[in-house]
Amino acid sequence: YAGFDIAQLSLRSLSQASKLDPVVELFSRVIALPALPQEALDRDRAAMIVNLAQQKTRIDSLLSMTFMKNLYAGHPYENASIVSESSLSSITRQDLIQFHSTYYVAENASLAIVGDLSLEQARQYAEKVVRHLSAGKPAGALPVPQPTQGKTIRLDFDTPQTQLRIGMPVITRHDADYYALTLGNHILGGNGSHSRLMQKIREEQGLSYSVYSSLSPLQVAGPFEMGLQTSNHQLDAALNSLDQLLQVFIEKGPTEAELQAAKRNIIGGFALRLDSNRKLLNQLSIMGYYQLPLDFLDQYAQKIEKVTLQDIHRAFRNRIRPEQMIRVIVGPLP
Repeated sequence: YAGFDIAQLSLRSLSQASKLDPVVELFSRVIALPALPQEALDRDRAAMIVNLAQQKTRIDSLLSMTFMKNLYAGHPYENASIVSESSLSSITRQDLIQFHSTYYVAENASLAIVGDLSLEQARQYAEKVVRHLSAGKPAGALPVPQPTQGKTIRLDFDTPQTQLRIGMPVITRHDADYYALTLGNHILGGNGSHSRLMQKIREEQGLSYSVYSSLSPLQVAGPFEMGLQTSNHQLDAALNSLDQLLQVFIEKGPTEAELQAAKRNIIGGFALRLDSNRKLLNQLSIMGYYQLPLDFLDQYAQKIEKVTLQDIHRAFRNRIRPEQMIRVIVGPLP
């Protein structure tokens, strides 16, 4: 897996040493000493070019790529949205070797292990996983994204349902407003049918079957976004309603009843995010890469519980700027 901040490699194995030892050794060599054969590069490049062409025919992919391209114009986070056939065709095997030797190094790695192992066994296996890696250097810090200047991008697409997305860069993994923004987003549009956006725009107004808001914390400002899809003839009404609901939330914040319901939902469901080795491993991987406190999981519910109405109101009033938001609308032009 490769995301905006991180590339992840994972291994699942039986815990017995007779099974785990050879697998870890092979895993270590694959990470540190990949062959990167030219035929594999050519095959995967061809598949990516085909997939890229298919993405341009799908409204959701077109919307997402256009949104991120404009949200992070000139920033490294833009790169995933500006991939082209020519850029893929220009990548050489030597480029891959150079990238690997720069970033797949011990000083740039974090390791999470979950399983039936003692602490000492985990240390030993951790050393085995990275022993073939060169020491290297940590990757440099990412630049802070430039503030967005509000604008609207409309793309013509023949479809009975117009899709739109609006947003701006907002939240980091170490954000001082992390918990206030998280709770506020949950209330506004992050809790499915129980969120304010769904209750108003879908249930009361009947303008959209699906409407949401989301936060994606990253190393530097990740996006706050809102989106919906609606019948073409209802676009203006749906967009106006979305704007109004956001503005009211910024100006007045949530109600006490909404806050308490959101806290119960988040805290009550938190254990389900850790109820398997795979889920726990994912959380530990995030903690390791972003250097979150070791008690992050232990303190999460307590931090959520401490958030007040005033915290959410202040965070949204100070951080969410409708006039700076990027708007992307994909559907038939008027």
